Amino acid sequence: MKGTIIMSQIERLKEEKYLDTLAKKVASAIRSFERSARTDDWDSMRVLEVRVVLAKDGYTSHKIIVKAISEGVHFVAFDTQPSLNEGLVSVEAKIENNALKWHRDKYANPE
Repeated sequence: MKGTIIMSQIERLKEEKYLDTLAKKVASAIRSFERSARTDDWDSMRVLEVRVVLAKDGYTSHKIIVKAISEGVHFVAFDTQPSLNEGLVSVEAKIENNALKWHRDKYANPE
């Protein structure tokens, strides 16, 4: 019984540490989105909008939509993640590493 209590305390501490680390990563991602929105660097992607469509009944992933502008052209990118927290962190990392697949935003760039 004593071993079970110690294990549950260890598991609780691990989960608390994981949540604390994740919260710091999410806060960092949000700060990065804010910095990007204020950049004057014409050559880089400037994030204009980050939207989240929460998972609905029957779906297991949240959709994250990012709108940006670069050299006067509007772009949009999509990502899906099972965890909203980790999804925001993942999208920010993909933007930083140029790994997010951008598409011309046909609604913002009428032709």
